[in-house]
Amino acid sequence: MICLMASQSHLGMAVILFYTCFWIPFHQMKKFLGRLFFGVIFFAHFQQQEEECTSLPVARFQDLQAHGTKRCGQVLEKTCSVCLVDFEEEDLVSQLGKCGHVFHVDCIERWIESSHFTCPVCRSLFFNVKTCHAKLDEEVNISSSYINGERIWGCKGRQSFADLIKIQFVLLISRQGKVRLTKWYSPYTQKERSKVLRELSGVILARGPKLCNFVDWRGYKVVYKRYASLYFCMCIDQEDNELEVLEVIHHYVEILDRYFGSVCELDLIFNFHKAYYILDEILIAGELQESSKKTVARLIAAQDSLVETAKEQASSISNIIAQATK
Repeated sequence: MICLMASQSHLGMAVILFYTCFWIPFHQMKKFLGRLFFGVIFFAHFQQQEEECTSLPVARFQDLQAHGTKRCGQVLEKTCSVCLVDFEEEDLVSQLGKCGHVFHVDCIERWIESSHFTCPVCRSLFFNVKTCHAKLDEEVNISSSYINGERIWGCKGRQSFADLIKIQFVLLISRQGKVRLTKWYSPYTQKERSKVLRELSGVILARGPKLCNFVDWRGYKVVYKRYASLYFCMCIDQEDNELEVLEVIHHYVEILDRYFGSVCELDLIFNFHKAYYILDEILIAGELQESSKKTVARLIAAQDSLVETAKEQASSISNIIAQATK
């Protein structure tokens, strides 16, 4: 009504043009530049804090065995929990100061570069978050209150490193109740695993299609989504975000679909090992490791090429042995 009344005069047209062509774009540009300025400051300071807070000690494994510290009678690990390769005496390793777990330097550096700041085994923090980020939080509050007189980003809106999602296990269950894939990131005995599979299969398969994709189970939440004849299930803590886990499930399915080309249940039955190492490229120790589909596809292609090369070498060696034995 106001626009119709204003359009009856030249002054009204001028006011409309001024607001639509100048005033509104000016405020949008002002907000954009403010957010951009704040983002540059935040990223630069965060990088500096990250370098200061995540420096880890490095030593050879044999020196660590001789002089390393142990926590509460804990036996020093002989295998890296990230790459699952046994330590050699000359390997460069790093022992976390808070929990005492030991990893290869390359493995733990890759873990930290992926913005993980908790131990891959026990989830204890590498450093004191409050001490390292107190100054950063103060600058965030000052910057956010300065720009446009409104709070763009506050401490309460930023997720702390202690709140990272921890996936307990991953299950793939068919519509007939057959388990096609299991990946456990928390310690369960074989008897407990069988009981978990039996319980969750009955609960999830009995749910109707109009019910939500979240199930409360044993103090945890099970997030599942059905694709064709398969149910993809992930178990998380009660306080974790279910929608983020749904995105992780969809991310995994998209990579499977891209790799196999319209993936189906038979692809996972006859190529289950490929489904496992695709999952290992996405999740490490229950946390999201790689969110880029292109990067995962490139790594999987490199593994496939290594497998083909090994097969060719094995076939050539078998041919040489067969010719020699004739």
